[in-house]
Amino acid sequence: MGGQSSFDAFDPKAVAKGLGEFFNLRKNFYKVSPMTWFFFLAIIFVIVGLIIPYKILIWVGLFIIGIYLLYLIMWTINP
Repeated sequence: MGGQSSFDAFDPKAVAKGLGEFFNLRKNFYKVSPMTWFFFLAIIFVIVGLIIPYKILIWVGLFIIGIYLLYLIMWTINP
């Protein structure tokens, strides 16, 4: 067909490292920061809100994600 497939853009080592860190969460269960748990909770809220059309869940999830991103930006600028 020619041209690059979208999979060429993936770096297998980076993906493996990301997966490794993700599965490492199970081992370092108590070391994960509370903000990370809020972020996972927010994603679950949004997904559940999309499955059962429940707008308040989606808004709460997006609100938490917004706060999390703000927190990340602030922490990057001034750790």
